[in-house]
Amino acid sequence: MSSSVLTLRLPVSLKENLENLGKVLNRSNSYIACAALSEYLEKNAWQIAELEQAKKEIESGELISNNQVEEHLDSWE
Repeated sequence: MSSSVLTLRLPVSLKENLENLGKVLNRSNSYIACAALSEYLEKNAWQIAELEQAKKEIESGELISNNQVEEHLDSWE
């Protein structure tokens, strides 16, 4: 797997926590940060899929207006 460099600013406390975890696990800061970022992106990938689906629905005209939604909800009363 190829890699590339990413530089970012972290709050001091977050960097300290990263370093402490690295020491305990005998892993590099880079390894732990990469694992954490991978897990975060995997957990949140659904957002990309949902936004892409919404874009397709908008482009195809599969929309319900706000007024239609409100009228439907009002009909439940």
